Amino acid sequence: MGRLTRSPYVPVRVTVMRTELQPFTGRIVIEVEGLGSATGGDVSTYSTQFSMEAGRAEAIVPLTLPLTELGANGRVLLEHAVGDGRFEPVAEGQFNASSRSSDVVVAGFVSAARLETVNAFSMNYALLEAPLVDWVSDWKSLAAFDALIVNSEQLTRQQNEALLEYVAAGGTLILSPRTAASFNPGLPASELLGIAATSRAGQVRLGDYGFLLGELLEAPAGTTAAGRLDHGSYPGYFPRRGRPGRMGPGVPKPAEVTPEAQPETQPGAAPAKSKLERPDLETVFDVWTSAGRARALTRAKGLISVARVGAGKVVFIHTDISRPPFTVAAGDDRPTLAGANLLFEALREAADRGMGRTPLNILASQNGREAVDIAGHRIPGNATMIIVAFVYVFTAGIGVFFLARKIRRPELYPAGLLVLGILSVVGVFGIGNWFKRAGDRVQAIRVIVSDSITGRAGVYTLGCAYLPGGGDYSFRQGLSASLVPAQLSERASRGMPNDLLTVTARTAGSEVTTSLSGLSQWQNLFFVGAEPVKRESLKLNVTGTEGALTLENPSDLDLRSCLVLVGRDPGTPAQWHYVKELQGGASVSLTASTTQFSEVVGVLKERLAGDLGRQSLDYRSMITLLRRQDPYLDGAALEDIEKSALLEAGLMPISGEVLVIALLQPDALSAQSLGTPEDSQVVRQSCLWCALCAIGEK
Repeated sequence: MGRLTRSPYVPVRVTVMRTELQPFTGRIVIEVEGLGSATGGDVSTYSTQFSMEAGRAEAIVPLTLPLTELGANGRVLLEHAVGDGRFEPVAEGQFNASSRSSDVVVAGFVSAARLETVNAFSMNYALLEAPLVDWVSDWKSLAAFDALIVNSEQLTRQQNEALLEYVAAGGTLILSPRTAASFNPGLPASELLGIAATSRAGQVRLGDYGFLLGELLEAPAGTTAAGRLDHGSYPGYFPRRGRPGRMGPGVPKPAEVTPEAQPETQPGAAPAKSKLERPDLETVFDVWTSAGRARALTRAKGLISVARVGAGKVVFIHTDISRPPFTVAAGDDRPTLAGANLLFEALREAADRGMGRTPLNILASQNGREAVDIAGHRIPGNATMIIVAFVYVFTAGIGVFFLARKIRRPELYPAGLLVLGILSVVGVFGIGNWFKRAGDRVQAIRVIVSDSITGRAGVYTLGCAYLPGGGDYSFRQGLSASLVPAQLSERASRGMPNDLLTVTARTAGSEVTTSLSGLSQWQNLFFVGAEPVKRESLKLNVTGTEGALTLENPSDLDLRSCLVLVGRDPGTPAQWHYVKELQGGASVSLTASTTQFSEVVGVLKERLAGDLGRQSLDYRSMITLLRRQDPYLDGAALEDIEKSALLEAGLMPISGEVLVIALLQPDALSAQSLGTPEDSQVVRQSCLWCALCAIGEK
């Protein structure tokens, strides 16, 4: 199992060793128990095929498994292909993954510096080494980390690609280049920030950066973020979802403190406090002068720059954190006070921009479930149909009575009433069954989160497949996409539902097929997913200054019902604008007299309902993202949406940024990309584009 086992995914590496060196073709099958409360004790299986050529004695087969707060355990099977699609078991082993806290912000690092030693001074962030061997296949193997600190040039091409996808899908990358080779084409600094390979470094004096030398105090025992990651905030921790009489999974012991990290104490004296070494103020170090499209932070005096990329963030540290004065000395890789402060400042800047949060935090919920529900709106209850039948019979009876009197044939009344009663019952229930089978078979809300210039984006999906006939159902996705079916009746953890359904997932080549069987007639099948994409048309330009901004749409996408939020300083509400439509190639001025509004939430909802239709999926998708389903909240200020929804989804703009939330045409994303087998004619989707734009960036 990977170093960090928590929602939403955990990487798994299966090592296959053999003594017979003939060619081998087979698959690895992982049978998992305890992935979600909805499985009812059933076992989900995840498999991938592989082969070993003649003479090869060892192979490593990577997979990624969804993980909920319940953790997971089960067995791993090695099976040999025997022809006709059949496999025979060869060997098996066991595994156990205890889920670690989803509430702690965890930053993984790849660096020669021993960054874990600063954990004793942090109550907000836990730093864990992220071994490159865990970067097994794609971005999902990195998704357990809220941020990744990369201070290495040892990544392979596949690992670099996984890192690019991780950022586009909503991850945070903190880059600290070691040499100019970090800016080579294809590497993150070049691909995401556009830093030229010819960039050069200058030298600066440590004493000129006062924020690096602020004193850090050791956190009280049991209060560090790293300690809470394993044990929660109180002794005897078990996951929040533990029920009375049902303890959560076992929690691993914390790692032993390395001898060199333990402060020296005198015999019989109280334990000494840890202390980070303070470097010499006159120390000179190298600083990379260019940060590409990332914007330098005034508070960090140019040592840190930040850019949004896709749904994620890139924080660029302009120096090498693995060398003095940020480590003690050459050969002593412990961080100094300056190194710890530099890391914490980079993490704070990422946290200000929604580190570790995506729209799935809102979509993967009971409110999201109600927004895409099909069966609940399609199926009238039997009691309703019986009442309708009785009303119909009563009405028909009155009509037959008067008809019999008019033609003076009263003997026709009983027979006519009986015939019409039978026809009414058959008709009402027949129409009811026809209505239950008609209409959409799949409804989905698709949220695209991007920056304004790179074309990279994260696509988040909440969907419902409706099964009038029950039976089996399957989804087909590419390797870079994630998709999990769930009940969505419980709170999700970091975007992963805690009530997953029992599935069989098979990986073959570049495609993953996720199947479910034994489904009930008239059943809703809910699912959530995420996928990093690159689409050049996802671009917007915002120019000007607050009060006189211009929003330009250079793309070929027509935007509808645009909400535009102009970010401000922390603690100050955003400035809201509403634009009914913005065609591709057009622009609009955002001014107080034409587009700005500051009414209550109810007024915003009425405006959206008037433009979209209150019963439309587009309206429901917008209201779901804004968390405004409850009519009792209609009197709240727009600032309430910022606090309850946009912050939770990682979409809140800061000063110098603008958030644009707009509806695209339903065909802006291919219906086939949902992974459902249904005809696109019976698939209805609403596509929301959330673009976080830096003012003045083109």
